[in-house]
Amino acid sequence: NFLGLTFYLAAAFLLLAVAVYDFRTFIIAPAFMIPLFLLSLVSLAGQFISSSSIAAVGQTIVFAAVTFAVFAALWFFSKGRAMGFGDAELAAAIALLLGFSKGLAALLFAFWAGALVGIFLIIFGRYRLKSEIPFGPFLSGGALAALIWGDAVIQGYLSFLLL
Repeated sequence: NFLGLTFYLAAAFLLLAVAVYDFRTFIIAPAFMIPLFLLSLVSLAGQFISSSSIAAVGQTIVFAAVTFAVFAALWFFSKGRAMGFGDAELAAAIALLLGFSKGLAALLFAFWAGALVGIFLIIFGRYRLKSEIPFGPFLSGGALAALIWGDAVIQGYLSFLLL
């Protein structure tokens, strides 16, 4: 479907733009976040139309709110040292964009990749434990990975649990 492809290409473009800009500047720019939130709202409307379930949409909204609250709390209590406020906004937009299961997969991918890269950089002397590493590229990468492989990972995980 051309409309679906266009939607996902726009989302992918915005996520890549956020990743590159955050990597270079340590800032998640509103110029990228506003269109990403608008796409996320379109996705939310699409979730409702396709599922005809207010419960599914409600689950996505609650997931996005909890995701935002957790990331914002990390930002607030660390005084911006552990996480930036833009990361909280980006995580919430990703949660709205992808829904609960793919959104959760995206966050897991982001934390796993961030941890692996961080450990690698520390081991090889590129960074120290207190060095700042932008998290936006990992969130964006996790979202893209979830868009591509999310369903397969979720199904594999569920089948593993049900063994």
